[in-house]
Amino acid sequence: MKTSADSGFKFQSIQAAGLYLLAAVVPLIIFKGTFSHSDLPKSTALIITTGLFVLLSAIAVLFSKNSKELKWKFVPLTDIPVIILFLAVLLSFIFSINHYNSYYGSYERQIGLLTYIILFLVYFFASTLNWNKKNISRLCLVMESAAFIVALNAVLQQLGLDLFELQPHGYTRPVSFIGNAVFAGGFLAIVLPISALNLSGKKNQILRYLIPLVILTGIIVTRTRSAYIAVAAEAVIGITAAFIFYDKKILIKRIILMLAVILLFAAAFIILIPENIFSARIKSFFDAFNNPRWLIWRDALGVFYKYPVTGPGPGNFPLAFSEFYSYSLRYDDINRYVDNAHNNYLQILCTMGIISLTGYLSVITGAVIICIRKITEYRKEKITGNLFFYSALLLSFTGYIFYGLTNFDDLSIMLYFTLLLILVRSCAENKSVTLKLNRRFKAVFVIIMLPVFVFLGYNINKSLEHFIADTEFLKGQQMFRLNRFKEGINLVNYAIYTWQQNPVYRYAIAAEVYRYTVVNKIANEEIRSDLLKQAAAEIIKAKVNHSNPIACDALLSLIYFEYGNTDEAERLKTEVLNKDKINIEYRINLSNYYLKNKQFSKSLEQIEEIKTIGYQSVKFWYLQALYYDSIGNKTESLKFAERILEKEPYNKDAEDLKRKLSEIK
Repeated sequence: MKTSADSGFKFQSIQAAGLYLLAAVVPLIIFKGTFSHSDLPKSTALIITTGLFVLLSAIAVLFSKNSKELKWKFVPLTDIPVIILFLAVLLSFIFSINHYNSYYGSYERQIGLLTYIILFLVYFFASTLNWNKKNISRLCLVMESAAFIVALNAVLQQLGLDLFELQPHGYTRPVSFIGNAVFAGGFLAIVLPISALNLSGKKNQILRYLIPLVILTGIIVTRTRSAYIAVAAEAVIGITAAFIFYDKKILIKRIILMLAVILLFAAAFIILIPENIFSARIKSFFDAFNNPRWLIWRDALGVFYKYPVTGPGPGNFPLAFSEFYSYSLRYDDINRYVDNAHNNYLQILCTMGIISLTGYLSVITGAVIICIRKITEYRKEKITGNLFFYSALLLSFTGYIFYGLTNFDDLSIMLYFTLLLILVRSCAENKSVTLKLNRRFKAVFVIIMLPVFVFLGYNINKSLEHFIADTEFLKGQQMFRLNRFKEGINLVNYAIYTWQQNPVYRYAIAAEVYRYTVVNKIANEEIRSDLLKQAAAEIIKAKVNHSNPIACDALLSLIYFEYGNTDEAERLKTEVLNKDKINIEYRINLSNYYLKNKQFSKSLEQIEEIKTIGYQSVKFWYLQALYYDSIGNKTESLKFAERILEKEPYNKDAEDLKRKLSEIK
């Protein structure tokens, strides 16, 4: 006969399974059927699996083991800072410069207030779990297994075996299931100590050494320097802790011997094969002062000075940063637009202000203090298992701290940081609050949970809408590449209808209409003008939430030029080039417009500006070839056509131009 205690225990087990599912799905999910292969699917998975976990947690509370009382443990060193951080993020959202982006995050990153609410719910409801040894080891096993799969796939990608075809075209660093080599390296670095110190309790000796070795290899092949720094910091802190806290001399000798072998192997590798890609990444540490991050950090401080207390709001760094984006930074990396401070601490400071940074640092500090206290305590009591547990967590936090010095979090890393906090508090001995699970409590609990479930239900529905919209947007982009313009427009319009606030979709359709009208000769001028006016309307709407307002104004200027609104086009042109004097893509398109309209002096002016920047590309060479052809200098035009064909032998535009010029000769 089943008792209420038995059913309560089963509900607790199912609740734990919900957390394991969350820990496994988010880092491993990636979907090629959406335009955003990684961040959007991970965000959708995070919201849905958190909703499931909260539901299971609520059921477990209502049907707890003895159905009479619930013991909830309060850990001030982490719980109070977590609450402070959450309230600080909420305050930053209230005073945000763009509430939509602050709530959902930018399309590219998917990190906003919603993310923090979701992770706060995970942290809070995980505290209602019965954290016995089995649940702790199982969670560690799931985290370790996910890291192993990510690392193994990264190694296979490095070997050219991209089994799931996840590697972006032309990108040489393995992205694995994380979607980005930097985040993959950072993710693996924080799980490595958990695997190396065997918190999952693996019995098989081969697996105990094989899995952490694969994870370490995965870190190496990602070529993420911030992850290398994180692992080095973990090694230094690990050795220091061994000398301070461990009495076993054999253990210390083994650690020193292992590190000596690793360092010797690394040194020999660099010396014997100096030209390999891994040696190049390691040697690049010595060229750190030429790293563009210094320019990013310098410019980012401008955002902090303008929004010191609450920041511009979560998800709004690129929007606020556009005002302080210096010429030197743009010049240093012409083809990239910076949307993050590339430093966790500076990123939080420059998006959510000093109050959020204080809360964030307090969370990390509290967790580290608990780890050190527990290591000291268990060393005295000679409880080896618990000593290893908190040592591993201390090293994981060390890796996370050092990784954050030169890089930033994605959703997988943020989730695993939350799981580390949950593990830290799981064994922390603090006073428990006993809640009587009588009918009154259960009624109040259900009433409190109703708005939580409404909130989760609404956001699950929204995330699925966004997911569907992104699948249609991808199909639309594929149609454009096949020159099936009308089908592409219909699909992207459906994506916009489904996700109306998404600026990326609106910008994309405006850019495609502009390209189509420029490349194709539309006989009916009225139809052409209507298309361009619709594109202008889309770009104006896109600018409301777009992270790069200068790019929006640049495209709008070009569209205005095309349908004859030259006064407004010239005004926008002046604004754009005053804010971004480089803007290569805009200058090339502008020069093409002037060339098409036989305004040769203005076309040449843009070409000369690009030359002074020192930019070279096939697209720019083709522009110059067209320019010289238009003014009758066939010799110079032919030189540029031949230069293009040297780099791209099958470039059709260059082939056609060369054939035409040869026939004239």
